[in-house]
Amino acid sequence: MKIDLNKASYEEIVGEYKRVCELIVRREEEYMNAIMLVHNDIGLVHPFMTVLLDDCIEKGRHAYEGGCRYNDPAYVISTGLVNVGNSLAAIKKYVFDEKSMTMDEMKEAIKNNFEGYELLRKKLQEAPKYGNDDDYVDQIVVEMYDIWSEVSQKVINWVGKPWRPSTLSVTTQVLHGKACGASPDGRLAGDFLADGAISAFPGTDVNGPTSLIKSATKVHADKLQSTLFNMKFNPSAIEGDIGAQKFIKLNDTYFNLGGYQVQYNIVDRNMLIDAQKHPENYSDLMVRVAGFTARFIDLGPDVQRQVIERTEYEGL
Repeated sequence: MKIDLNKASYEEIVGEYKRVCELIVRREEEYMNAIMLVHNDIGLVHPFMTVLLDDCIEKGRHAYEGGCRYNDPAYVISTGLVNVGNSLAAIKKYVFDEKSMTMDEMKEAIKNNFEGYELLRKKLQEAPKYGNDDDYVDQIVVEMYDIWSEVSQKVINWVGKPWRPSTLSVTTQVLHGKACGASPDGRLAGDFLADGAISAFPGTDVNGPTSLIKSATKVHADKLQSTLFNMKFNPSAIEGDIGAQKFIKLNDTYFNLGGYQVQYNIVDRNMLIDAQKHPENYSDLMVRVAGFTARFIDLGPDVQRQVIERTEYEGL
């Protein structure tokens, strides 16, 4: 049963999120299980992958039929969970804690994609954002990932194994964003979402790289698969022996705090913008996107923009 947002408490809104999350994952379960069963029936058995993985030949079962010693089951992608956390932080702060905004005002602004509500959008953009070592919002993001992990692992795949919650989005942050309306974190309708990971939403981590890694290591990585984490530095930030040593210490700090994975782009924003305009000059420009590496000029314009708009740290 849907709740009345105008009368609901903050806790009831979080509970509704969990209910909808579970509903969506269950529907995905039915969809994916049906697809994989059809794949098995028509003989899509991935023979090359199968012969490379332990125990498949001995069991006489292919990789997607449960033949592997360590089966990699279907996984649910977490694209946009950081937006959910940022949005809930804005709702909690302005509607419930400060009471400086009503739920109706927020809903109307979102419905109109903030047209005519520019000041309200600016206020939402100024709400606490994940990636700045601010527990007010970071703990909400942690809770969202915990809920999503719990819900995902209740689902059983076509070989009887639980699904895994994956924070590897590839480029779904762009595709899913196109299908998503405006959100209470100030994001416009159709704009990209946060990558399916523990990275900050581009441009919202403003307190420096140390604050970002502190936020990222609050998320319970042991409950997740991949824990994709993007960071971006201007090349000048790691120049020389001093820059290199600072960069090494930042890495050490991240992993000492419990970090699991991190990937970097060491590239100048202006170079990326120029590569959009003059791709013929940048055939060897490689970037990390969201779990994979690609030539920048081969990416679609929306994915390119998402990479460009990530916070670019100029110092350590």
